[in-house]
Amino acid sequence: AIMSIKQFNPRNLLSSEIQQELSKSHRKVTFIWVLSHIGIEGNESADSVARDATTSGESHNMILAEDIKIKVRSSMWERFQRVWDQQNNNKLRRVKAKVDPWPAIGTRREEIFLTRARIGHSRVTHSHLFQKAAPDICD
Repeated sequence: AIMSIKQFNPRNLLSSEIQQELSKSHRKVTFIWVLSHIGIEGNESADSVARDATTSGESHNMILAEDIKIKVRSSMWERFQRVWDQQNNNKLRRVKAKVDPWPAIGTRREEIFLTRARIGHSRVTHSHLFQKAAPDICD
C-alpha cells in the first residue's frame, strides 16, 4: 500500500485519493517502514512475499468495486450535465444550472413545496387544472 502511494501516478484510485488528501494538507508526510513482524515465522514469510512482489515487475493492481462505482457515477453525472447544457428550451436550467442533487432540507412535504416553488408550479399558477377551468390570463 505504501509503495502504491509513493508512485508518481498510481493506478489505484484509493492511492490517488490518499495522495490528493496528503497534498491538500500542506504538510510534509514521511512514511517509515516499521519492522513489527520480526521473529514471527508466518509474518516474516508474508513480508518476504510482499517485498518480492514490489520488485518482480508484475502488476497486481486490482480495481476495487467501489472504485468502479465512483468512476461510473462520476461519468454518468458528467454526461447528464452535458445533455442538460445542450437542451435549447430548458426552462429549468434558469432555476438550476448544475445537475448536482439539491441538498436535502427536511421532510418530503417540504421538499415538494420547495420544488414546486422553484419551478413555478403551485396552486396559484395551476389551480385551473384542478378545477378543469380555463387558465387565467396574465396582463
